[in-house]
Amino acid sequence: MKYLIPFSLCILMLFSCEISEGIGGRAAIQGKILVKDINQDGEVQDIYYAGEYSVYIIYGDNIVFDDDVETHFDGTFIFNYIYPGKYTVFAYSKCNTCPGEQDVVTREVIIEEKDELVELEDLVVYD
Repeated sequence: MKYLIPFSLCILMLFSCEISEGIGGRAAIQGKILVKDINQDGEVQDIYYAGEYSVYIIYGDNIVFDDDVETHFDGTFIFNYIYPGKYTVFAYSKCNTCPGEQDVVTREVIIEEKDELVELEDLVVYD
């Protein structure tokens, strides 16, 4: 009987904890960075998938990015080992009319299953 109370408390704590967005799960988000190379007149000169391009992720409702990865040679990226929840994936794009000459290209993602793999639509950036 004396072991029943501590055991019950451990079970209660295990099931009452809510896991929030972030690293530690088995889900993943993947996608590609597609670059449209533009000239000074705004005309597209070339289109390609970019290697070594930085991509960022925000967990839940955070206001700053939580993690970043670089794309592979073929423009692909993946954020592995995340929990179900809400995420924002983004990359920076050149923008001649924007403050700081950069714009942000974002994708909102909701992962519902613990083993889910979400394939994003290409993030199109300008260079």
